Amino acid sequence: MIRRRGERPGPGSATLTLFVLAVLAATPFFAAGFLARQAVWALPGIGIILVAPLALPKKTSST
Repeated sequence: MIRRRGERPGPGSATLTLFVLAVLAATPFFAAGFLARQAVWALPGIGIILVAPLALPKKTSST
């Protein structure tokens, strides 16, 4: 992909913060699901990871 003038490469600080928070929130569910062999507990962890990007603000296109 070609960067436009003025754009920073890589994810922004909001994206990285959301990623860290989503992983921290999902960790106990994955631990219960995989370490305790209770697979049903992994489902909320997967849900957290899948829904987390919806919390990011929408990008505005500058043309």
